[in-house]
Amino acid sequence: NFSLLTESRPAHSSRHIPFISVFKTYWEILGNRIYMGYILLLGACFGGLGAYYTASPFIFISGFRLSPSSYGLITLIAATGFIIGNLVTGYIVRNRSSHRTFYAGEAILLAAALGMLCMPREMVTSATVLGMTFLFTAGFGIIFPIATKEALGCYMERAGAAAALMGFFQLGSSALSSLAVGFLQSRGVSSYSAMAFIVSLFVTLALVNIHRIQRSR
Repeated sequence: NFSLLTESRPAHSSRHIPFISVFKTYWEILGNRIYMGYILLLGACFGGLGAYYTASPFIFISGFRLSPSSYGLITLIAATGFIIGNLVTGYIVRNRSSHRTFYAGEAILLAAALGMLCMPREMVTSATVLGMTFLFTAGFGIIFPIATKEALGCYMERAGAAAALMGFFQLGSSALSSLAVGFLQSRGVSSYSAMAFIVSLFVTLALVNIHRIQRSR
């Protein structure tokens, strides 16, 4: 019953928040290299999904001649990979280091991205594309809860602002990758090549960035 929920905000705190205070908060958060490293990695993963969902109708319907109803069913494969990755992470981190689990997710994510990019043309089939997609989302599913925890852990007292900025980068990266795929397609690049390039670019740059930050800590 919602009537039983009490206000968690301290009674003495002011309800009026000056705009300049909000601006300073976000500016401070953007300056945190550790937080931004995890946020950019999550953004890269969402960007990869944006690239996939932008290009996949052309790949499977126009390229592999799947019916629209069949395409609708295979989109569940990406969601299944993410769910399995999440479940595996929840099980493993109970007994093992979350850092090792995170590294395993990174390796899976990178293998899927580079697998898409480097796959010989004659091996590009509906099965191999779906296999790489499943691998990518499984790696994303492993990374997502750990990266989210590490990022928001930087700002426990301002988790709302940190989470809002996280959402901005996730949706913004997805929109940017969709635009990038569309741009490459308009320049004559095949849908699959455009998707593979954008996914691998986003993931590689994000992983290089997060490891550079972790080494400097």
